[in-house]
Amino acid sequence: MTSTDQNWYATCRGDAPRLAWIHSLNLPLAALAYCRESGQVVAADSRGGMYVIERSGDVGALARSNEDFRGLAWSDDGSCGFALAGENQLHWIRSDLTVRATIELPEPSLAVTSEGFGEYAAVSLSNGMNLIFDGPRQPLRHFNSTRPLTHLAFLAEEAGIVAIADYGIVCRYDFRGKMEWQANTFSSVGDFSVAGDGDSVLVAGFGQGLLRYDESGSSIGSYQLGGTVSRVATSYSGNRTAAATQEMELHWLGSGGQILWTGKVKEEPSFLACDPWGLGMICGFSNGLVARLEWPLEE
Repeated sequence: MTSTDQNWYATCRGDAPRLAWIHSLNLPLAALAYCRESGQVVAADSRGGMYVIERSGDVGALARSNEDFRGLAWSDDGSCGFALAGENQLHWIRSDLTVRATIELPEPSLAVTSEGFGEYAAVSLSNGMNLIFDGPRQPLRHFNSTRPLTHLAFLAEEAGIVAIADYGIVCRYDFRGKMEWQANTFSSVGDFSVAGDGDSVLVAGFGQGLLRYDESGSSIGSYQLGGTVSRVATSYSGNRTAAATQEMELHWLGSGGQILWTGKVKEEPSFLACDPWGLGMICGFSNGLVARLEWPLEE
């Protein structure tokens, strides 16, 4: 991994960010996870390489394998993580990127998420079954959803999961798998993000913009960014939000949805993450570029 061309974005409006660090994997990016507490970024490339990028931008760990990684989820402190590989494998991974254990899933997997301490993982399957694991053994719980869940996120302050199902349905489940609410976006969904307390759910609704829902699933409006919104990530408190469009624009939003910065990029981001304090964003691109942009926090 080496540093690369820093001219990958250009400011269109607002206060320009500081480029904290930038790396190229030299291979297509397959998956990315962000550790909110440690500030580490874990990335996987298309040929089975996995990397830990420290908060400073240095590479802390590197591992090579023949795995076809399709999804990553990591604990907040970076101590452990989970990886989807192939059609139906779930790996438990240590901080040094060695594999602790592997489970064969009963059906092809769609998404994986980790709760903050890395003690539990949830995996959604293509047949609508969803599994909650508390270690490399039989699942602790399982539940079925009407439609397969394509995106998953554990809540940070409550025992629950927010998810996106096929056809743009936003839903929330308790830790036993009981549905608490669901809302139809009437839109395709590219991505979603949940504030740490679960009070705000932001959905990248493509042509419908950035859709907003509260903790009970009620719609609380939308942010129109002048493009087709495909990626979103919000800070822990929701005071800052990063969003990307298919028109290859990056946006940095304030707590009320006001656009603080817009930048033009050379490629649409494949992954976005937001610093928990709202200090910056991490961008991952399919060409293997991973970078962190930062702003001073003024509110």
